[in-house]
Amino acid sequence: MDPASELVSMLLAKEAAKEQRKKEEERKKQRREAIEKEEKQRRREERKQREKLENDLRVAKIIDMQLSKRWGSVRAVQNQEEKQERKRRKKTLQHKLRRRSSREEIGTDEEIAAISAGIEHMELGSSASSEKDESPAQTPLTRTARRMYGSGKCRGRPHTFSVAPRNITKEIVPTPGPDACGRFVREQKLMLETLDYKEVKELCKKEHIPYVCKQQAIEDLVERCVAAALGRTKQAPSPAMRATDPVSSSTDIASSSSEEAGESSDSEA
Repeated sequence: MDPASELVSMLLAKEAAKEQRKKEEERKKQRREAIEKEEKQRRREERKQREKLENDLRVAKIIDMQLSKRWGSVRAVQNQEEKQERKRRKKTLQHKLRRRSSREEIGTDEEIAAISAGIEHMELGSSASSEKDESPAQTPLTRTARRMYGSGKCRGRPHTFSVAPRNITKEIVPTPGPDACGRFVREQKLMLETLDYKEVKELCKKEHIPYVCKQQAIEDLVERCVAAALGRTKQAPSPAMRATDPVSSSTDIASSSSEEAGESSDSEA
């Protein structure tokens, strides 16, 4: 082999090695760029997720603050009223249990302990049931609440109910007798508790009473009804009551007799 061919082959080998190194460096560079691009994309996604989470937390905090400002006092009042109602009903049940144990003899001490434990852990119902338990012998006037907003699925045209304007001061008339005021208050409460909160709110709007919660509104409405009804009965007594009043009849008889005596004396003179 001549030296020229050896030189040519040597140069070709060097060029091939140089081209191979160049291709290898280009491949490494592309791989490094791809890795950097993936890392940038991953950091971008993490930043977006972090910003979204921070925005969600900020919005939730703002909503909680607004709700606490708007409904915090109302919830506190309702919780306090429910707590007082539970205490009152617990005392009532304990008093009934003591009266029952004093009237009739209970078998053993285990039964007494079981009944006391049941009172301590029993679930209390609505206030309407407590009023019925306190006065079981009375049958006040009640009314089934109208179902204004149906929850079931129905076909065809929706049902419409014609609701006439109500006057709560004329629905239950106080009757004379012992404990008339207490019976009238209980009947009014039972009648109003059969209504839903929308009807109670309409009555408050009609009577110009501020509505905070249903129980407080019922108390205010009952107080307004008692004042109006009892004030009306005191101002305008019935004719039957006037006729049966012994004091008025006696005074009328005395006045008539005095007039007759005066007329007779005038005639004799």
